[in-house]
Amino acid sequence: MTSALQDFQQFVHWLHRPDSGASDDARRFANLVSENFPAVAASSRQRSQRSFVLSELARLSLPATSPAEPVPQAAEARAGWAFRKLHHLTVGPFRGFRQPEPFELQKRIVMFYGPNGSGKTSLCEALEFALLGAVDEGDIKRIAADRYLSNSHEGRFARPVLLATDFDGRQVPVMADADAYRFCFVEKNRIDAFSRIGMAKGLLKASMSSISKATASARRVSMLADFAFSTRCTVRTFRPASSAKVSCDR
Repeated sequence: MTSALQDFQQFVHWLHRPDSGASDDARRFANLVSENFPAVAASSRQRSQRSFVLSELARLSLPATSPAEPVPQAAEARAGWAFRKLHHLTVGPFRGFRQPEPFELQKRIVMFYGPNGSGKTSLCEALEFALLGAVDEGDIKRIAADRYLSNSHEGRFARPVLLATDFDGRQVPVMADADAYRFCFVEKNRIDAFSRIGMAKGLLKASMSSISKATASARRVSMLADFAFSTRCTVRTFRPASSAKVSCDR
């Protein structure tokens, strides 16, 4: 529950920022949940149990709850994090990146897209390595980090350089901390898994196409057989030999 509480405290800290756009009621409710976090966390989402707990808390205490951020919580949030948001990432040589490549991360939402082989997974793994100090995929495959993270052309890898903006607006380097940042990674894109899905879809499409063609061919053979059995045909050949005339009697 400690990790979940820390995550929620970070959310509440963001909620009280002036640029979050949150209403006073939203801040009151977040403060109320934070004050009663053990009881809320102990409830279940099944049969709306947690909704009943939250609604009862709101009925009894929401009007009297302050919308201001609690000072102890603000101190805890700053003590647990040395920065406010990520700022910049430099990758390379690392996995698919041969030369150092810069990536700006200042926006609240950053999306990377591109075709297979363009470096999306390498970028995600660089961010993972910079924050956690390791890459799970390499550990799962039992490949040594020096080998897994190296660029094939350079034969080596350089640690990604990750910078962040602290609470005073200064740029600071981010030090890897698996315990602090593990929750940041919810789902990672693995190109090989998506490739297998694409391959399966391609095989299915090809199989359906083959079945469709075979069905069409069988239908034509059946129609030809029906025509042959129900029709008496005679072929008369004329000169030149390449010319022919077909007459059929029902």
